[in-house]
This record gives sequence, C-alpha cells and structure tokens, in this order.
Amino acid sequence: MMNKIISYLLGKPKRKKQQLKKNPIPRKKKREVFIASYRKINQPLDWLSKKYSIKTQNIKIALVLLAITSLIFTAYVKSLVFIIVFIVAAAASKLIQELFPFVVGLDFVLFVTVLSTMHYGWIVGATVGCVSSFVGSVYRIRQQMDTAIIPLFGYIAIALITPYLLSLNLLFLGILCALIYATIMSLIFLHLRADIFNTATFFITTILFNYWAFKNIAPFLVSLM
Repeated sequence: MMNKIISYLLGKPKRKKQQLKKNPIPRKKKREVFIASYRKINQPLDWLSKKYSIKTQNIKIALVLLAITSLIFTAYVKSLVFIIVFIVAAAASKLIQELFPFVVGLDFVLFVTVLSTMHYGWIVGATVGCVSSFVGSVYRIRQQMDTAIIPLFGYIAIALITPYLLSLNLLFLGILCALIYATIMSLIFLHLRADIFNTATFFITTILFNYWAFKNIAPFLVSLM
C-alpha cells in the first residue's frame, strides 16, 4: 500500500509535466508555410511579369527604388513646407511693430531662425531668418531700408552660433539665442545712437517673447519637424 502511494506521488508531477509539454511545429512544416506565404506575396509580381514580359527581379528592384525615392521626396517636401510656413509667419509677425509707438521684439523671426538651423543647418536657418525679416520690414512702408538690413547680421550670427548649442535643452537654447541676439542688436542700436528707451524695450520684449515661444510653441513644432 505504501509503495503505491509513493509511486503515485512520484509519478504525478511527471505526468503533469508531460501534459503541459507542447508539441513543437516540425521544421519542415514551418518551411512549407513560409514558402506558401512567399508565393502568395509574389503572385501580383508574377502576374505583372507575365503580362508585360518583365523579369520579377527587375520589378522588385523598381519597387525598392520607388520606395526610397518616395521617402526622400516626402522628407524634402515636408522640409520645404516648414521653411515656407516659417518665412510667411515670421514676416507677417513683423507687422506687430505697427501696433506700438516704441520698438519691440515681438516677432517670430529669431524663433524660426533657431528652429530652422537646428533641423536644416545654418545656411537654411540664416536664409529663413534674413528673408522673413527683410520681407516683413520692407512691407512696412515707414521702415527705412538701412533699418531693414541691420537686423540681418544678428540672424546670421545666431545661425552660426546655434549648431554649437544643440546639446542644450530646447528652452535654454532658445533663451540663450534670444539673449545673444538681443545683446548684439542693442549694441548696434546704441552704436548708431538709437534711443535708450527703445533699445531697452527691444531687449526686454525680445527675451520675454522668445521665452514664451520656446516654452509653449517650440516643443510642438519640433515634434512635427
């Protein structure tokens, strides 16, 4: 009796283990499933090959090249759209100056210059900044041509500096670029004997506006770029 109990206790885990053991799929069957799936995928290619007398291999190569071209073209179009939107939005934002009797830095030109430089390089960044600033300034009839050209040096400087600051946090990068730009332009204004009050309002509003833009708008735009 005791031997039967011991045998039962020792044999139960073994039988349970055998029940839990799954039968593996034979390697031959896996291969057959793979071949069947491969043939099913190639059916459209085989049809095209027979219909137009083109080798299946050539069709595959053409599809791969088409996919690569589409990816490159899509990325190019996406970048071009962002650049155009940046220029138009920044140029239009320069018109905000018309609402104030003193000089302010409440525009998106510096903002788009930094973002464009981050993603497309300093040449594109400088171009976006200079074009948007010049177009926006010239559109304002009362703006003199020399006043429209002077800020361009500041945007070029920021485009050259930004690539060396990409390791910084986005918000800190934006604030630092705004501080550098505002300092450069303030020194130029003072050198040209500009009004101290206008220089001060420009400096302060440039820092505050870009702080707001890089904190609230930049993260969303960067996620799309």
